[in-house]
Amino acid sequence: MRPLLFIACSVLSLVSSNNVLAASSVVDQLVTRTLEKNLPDVLYDKADIPWDYGVYTLKISKAGQGVFKSNSNTLNGELPIHVALSGKAEKEIFGSLLKMDCKGQFNTTSALIITPQFDKDLVESNIIINVPIPEAMLNCQGLQIPIKIPLEQLLADEKPKWEKRIKTEVDNILKKLGI
Repeated sequence: MRPLLFIACSVLSLVSSNNVLAASSVVDQLVTRTLEKNLPDVLYDKADIPWDYGVYTLKISKAGQGVFKSNSNTLNGELPIHVALSGKAEKEIFGSLLKMDCKGQFNTTSALIITPQFDKDLVESNIIINVPIPEAMLNCQGLQIPIKIPLEQLLADEKPKWEKRIKTEVDNILKKLGI
């Protein structure tokens, strides 16, 4: 990811403030193509995530081409993603413990917003990641179990780590560029 962010920030740094509006679409296209070529197909893969009914595995993959657009304040990226879930659920029904295989999937569009904060001697970034989670169900051998709330909790736990990691990478690149 470092080379990708480095290239994106380098390209943006080459555009003078007088030409930002005119070159914006060109810069956006360069960054979009760079993202497309450098992002891995599988963005997140984690097994044995606990939830109320047992454990599940979560795999997040690219589901299409990303788009990068910038304006005078922010750098915005969007990427369609495919979320695939599988796992084992245990549920007691009428005094019997049922063990079921579960599967589910959905598509959504994730967003990354980078907002550079310009100070007299320093540029730092604020990072926001947005991953909307639709009403999602796991099909556990015919029994439909909602998974939205556990996914929202996982996102709440992981998102600050992801944002911090990206902020550190972007800020380090800006420092290397002398910005």
